[in-house]
Amino acid sequence: MSLTFAPTAVVVSAGFGGIYGYLLGGGLILFGLCAWFAPRTRHLAGFLGVLFAVASLVASNLGGFLVGMLLGVLGGSMTFGWGPKRDRVSDSDGADPNGAGSGTAGSGAAGSGAAGSDGVEPEGAEAVTADPAGAGAA
Repeated sequence: MSLTFAPTAVVVSAGFGGIYGYLLGGGLILFGLCAWFAPRTRHLAGFLGVLFAVASLVASNLGGFLVGMLLGVLGGSMTFGWGPKRDRVSDSDGADPNGAGSGTAGSGAAGSGAAGSDGVEPEGAEAVTADPAGAGAA
């Protein structure tokens, strides 16, 4: 297997399309390697990968006749969305097996922000309840 590069004179004589083909393609490879070996940079690498792929549409022969651009956008968006595997919540944590959470509809303080998204209040948080009759007002 051999990898051949065109002489610099040929690339320069091809104009910006030839130069941008190497720059944008090399940038896409670089962003893919950065996301692979430094996963903390995956959001930036994915975003820049999509930008480079879209830029290749204008700068380099319709982005590889649209196939290269579409694959670049797909790969960049998958890189942006890629993340570490999350642990599943087990039933022993007190969650409802039906996925409804431990709270019931209408319970707790509506709109108070004290309860989490699963209806369970954080540790140390007190429930805030409204006094409908106003009996506590002096």
